[in-house]
Amino acid sequence: MSENILRRLEIKKLKGLIDVNITFANTLTAIMGVNGSGKTTILHALACMYQKERYGEEYKFSNFFVPNPDSQWAGSELRAVYWQGEMTKAGKRRLRTKIFTKKRDRWADYSARPKRDVFYLGIDTCLPEIERKKQNAFVSYQTQLRDDRTSKKVINKAAYILEKSYKSLLEHTVKNKRLSGVELSDGLKYSALSMGTGEQRVIKILNTIFNAQNCSLILIDEIDLLLHVNAFKKLLFIINEEAKRKKLQVIFTTHALMIKEFNFVEIRYIENTPTKTLVYTDINTGMIYSMTGVESRGIKVYVEDAFAQAIVKKIAKELNILKKITVHLFGSAQNAFTLAASIILKNESRENVLIVLDGDKYISSDEKKTQIQKALSGTEKDIDTRWNQALSLISQFSLPNNCRHPENFVHNLLIDEDQDTNEFVILAREIRVVDDKHSFINDIVERLGDSYDVLVDNILSIVSETDEWANFTINIRNWLRERREI
Repeated sequence: MSENILRRLEIKKLKGLIDVNITFANTLTAIMGVNGSGKTTILHALACMYQKERYGEEYKFSNFFVPNPDSQWAGSELRAVYWQGEMTKAGKRRLRTKIFTKKRDRWADYSARPKRDVFYLGIDTCLPEIERKKQNAFVSYQTQLRDDRTSKKVINKAAYILEKSYKSLLEHTVKNKRLSGVELSDGLKYSALSMGTGEQRVIKILNTIFNAQNCSLILIDEIDLLLHVNAFKKLLFIINEEAKRKKLQVIFTTHALMIKEFNFVEIRYIENTPTKTLVYTDINTGMIYSMTGVESRGIKVYVEDAFAQAIVKKIAKELNILKKITVHLFGSAQNAFTLAASIILKNESRENVLIVLDGDKYISSDEKKTQIQKALSGTEKDIDTRWNQALSLISQFSLPNNCRHPENFVHNLLIDEDQDTNEFVILAREIRVVDDKHSFINDIVERLGDSYDVLVDNILSIVSETDEWANFTINIRNWLRERREI
């Protein structure tokens, strides 16, 4: 089976999605967004882009995008960018592109679609089988024990996830339809007709994952639906292990904010504006709530991580403006430009919004402009004005040349302090080499064992009296001072 890895989906127009460019992880990608943002539409589009290679399912656009009096889907255009085939001797793969359009009555020729086994698990897989049967009389079925190696693995994993004493996986045949069944260690047997909906879906997902051929594409809509938090966590870990082993790509939609806990899942957050659909590569609860309209304070500041958040709060506290601001995280630096583009495209007020970069990436004006042009593309006459408006929202900490990031900068200030008995200074001097920038501060926090917020505030209080601190925070301080005066 040839190796096929989906790298990117570009949608010029499809349903409510406009000018989308979404990349995918090699293994697990979570698509998030508010209801109606187009998450499921993306899965439907991906399901239609391949013809099956061996055992997969095969869908056409008409399966999901059914022509109707209100829409014939004319004008739809999208493309898949993917790797296919073995690596060359130089260790590279050739990127291929497949374009799909619907000009009038028909979509593009399906015979030219790339081959790949695809499996789509929609929300309908949550519907109990007893409700599908529409039958209230006696149901007769033939039972067969599934004792092959894969089936044993499926039932063992299901027992672990759902904390049930499964003994074996069964298969029931009802009028040429096959249903899953289980046997418990106490001898009790039952089919999918008697299963709970969450139980039924976990077994369906595991069956799909473990029976899929290498390099398959698995699409799961609302993966967390009907699952307890602990069961969902276990399911994700198991899916990830199998995806890595078999080179599967698993793309799923979810509303579970706890997905941020899993570093093996890449997040793509979808947000619609009137002229463009934006894609964030990271998200957190504060940002989600902010973008969906839940906001209690007048001044909004967005930062990359928790340490930057603590710095901004420290500055606001010094200026007696802390109660007036809300500080949200936006994740990776690239998201700063997507966020700025979102504010401009939605024509939101810019007066009390600041987006703060750490100052270690996209430092120059040219670098910032290049990134904003990627996030806010267009050929309108006023596009230059929009770029400038977006750029005006973005500021940064002023790092000295000898520091790579804020954590490194504050650590240097600590070890230069003339306080030989201060435990923060003593611990800072013991930290010389780290494998992650956060360790400059996190190692101190972990060794002292108190809450992160309290200890970081203490650290910042030590260094905030220095001239270097004033220079480091000057851009944000001046902006907040102006807001205070207003």
